[in-house]
Amino acid sequence: MLVLSGKKALLIKDYVVEHNFDLLAITETWLDRGDKDIYHVRDICPTGYDFHHIPRADSNGGGVGLLVK
Repeated sequence: MLVLSGKKALLIKDYVVEHNFDLLAITETWLDRGDKDIYHVRDICPTGYDFHHIPRADSNGGGVGLLVK
């Protein structure tokens, strides 16, 4: 299961907008490289923000991400 999927992504998105964060760091994203998780990234990213992530290269799980205004 992806940590950023479903309700969790929308809760994070709403929290960022409500508190007007410029930057949010996220650990244990569980996202993969490539287009497979593009919908999860779209769900977490409010208008005017970019999401950059680095998946764990050598095993499943992990990964880090930055949500930047």
